[in-house]
Amino acid sequence: MGADPIPAPPPGLSPEARRLWAIYAEGWVLDEHSQTVLRLACETLDRMLEAQREIRKRGYRPLPKGSPSPFNVERDCRRDLLKMLRGLGLSLDALSDGLATPGRRT
Repeated sequence: MGADPIPAPPPGLSPEARRLWAIYAEGWVLDEHSQTVLRLACETLDRMLEAQREIRKRGYRPLPKGSPSPFNVERDCRRDLLKMLRGLGLSLDALSDGLATPGRRT
């Protein structure tokens, strides 16, 4: 009996988020719930990267009153991304290593 097929990344993700998806989707066997959480983590990564680009573009000057701060968006996304990955038993170490080991497909 062969391994389950590796799910394709959801449409609309950045190259960085697609890399995150590929590392974990190929490295772990993920049920439907885990795939949903991974999709949300990838979308959160994209939101965090967008906030970082906005910070680089605008610099550190104040925003108009009532505007969402890209600093807060980045902070919240970073926290949420780590929580989602931790909830799945995954780690960002796999991104830096380019490998996934626990629960790896055989």
